[in-house]
Amino acid sequence: MIGFEAVGFGLAFALGRLVYGLWLRHSAGGVEGDLPLVLTVGLSLVVGGVEGASLGTGQWLVLRRRFPELRWSAWALATALGGGLAWTLGMTIGNSLSAPPPVAVQILLLPVLALSFGGLLGACQWTVLRGISGVERGGLWIAANAVGWALGLVAAFVAVALVQEGTPWSVMVVIAVLAGAAMAWVPAELTGRTLSRIGRGAAMTQVAAEFRA
Repeated sequence: MIGFEAVGFGLAFALGRLVYGLWLRHSAGGVEGDLPLVLTVGLSLVVGGVEGASLGTGQWLVLRRRFPELRWSAWALATALGGGLAWTLGMTIGNSLSAPPPVAVQILLLPVLALSFGGLLGACQWTVLRGISGVERGGLWIAANAVGWALGLVAAFVAVALVQEGTPWSVMVVIAVLAGAAMAWVPAELTGRTLSRIGRGAAMTQVAAEFRA
């Protein structure tokens, strides 16, 4: 799972930077030009969908061993939708602010948003997971994703801070892939452990252990 998230986040990050760079190059606003809202939403859905589809594929390769009825298309689509919605929420809020809010507001707001990102992903996945026999307690799955991705997003913020205007593409891709791997580690641990609690049987315990790899 971690490797697939690393690839997915690397591709999403690179694609986002590419589109943003092209916009700045051709925007009349120069380096201060912001993406229009419609382009921000569209780009967020695409890059979030790319990351989610890659993550979902990695998860499905493990989950199918325990749940052969779980279809890749349904799981990957649900994860892509969750990823797209999370990116859209973050990007639209960021672009709507004319200036960074006070530090006190940021301290209160960022954890709420971070929890919302993972919660959206977990909720979208649960619409598929809840239809599988022997799986229950969806609140745990959503909560594990919310907390796990909230903590994992620290790596994403570090990657954004490290990539500056003029950073070589090769360096940017390496940073993004490493950030994706680091970002996925905590949610992989939490969701993997949660699997063994929402499902039953020794086989589920084995799948949960593989899910965290």
